[in-house]
Amino acid sequence: MQRLSRDWIKLKHFLQVSKMSEIIQFVESLLQLQLKQLVSIQKTDAMAIYGSLYPSLPELVRDSIEDIPSDERNKNLTILLHTGGGLIDSVERTVEVL
Repeated sequence: MQRLSRDWIKLKHFLQVSKMSEIIQFVESLLQLQLKQLVSIQKTDAMAIYGSLYPSLPELVRDSIEDIPSDERNKNLTILLHTGGGLIDSVERTVEVL
């Protein structure tokens, strides 16, 4: 039997006793930690998109990329995407931004 990681045990505890906003904050903190590790290992910038692909997405992606000082940007960008779907126009415009 595999031992559960400490992070999973913490998450399980949160699921049992916490409000949804606290769970979201915890998951976001885990995701940020994993993204930092990915950036360090792969020498890439990284972005996570979690949610539907709606018209405001391209501007959010562009703004996020522009927030990285140009002298600190890596040549590559890794995007972790989790979505239930959305508008194809938004996807096409987001790809154009990249």
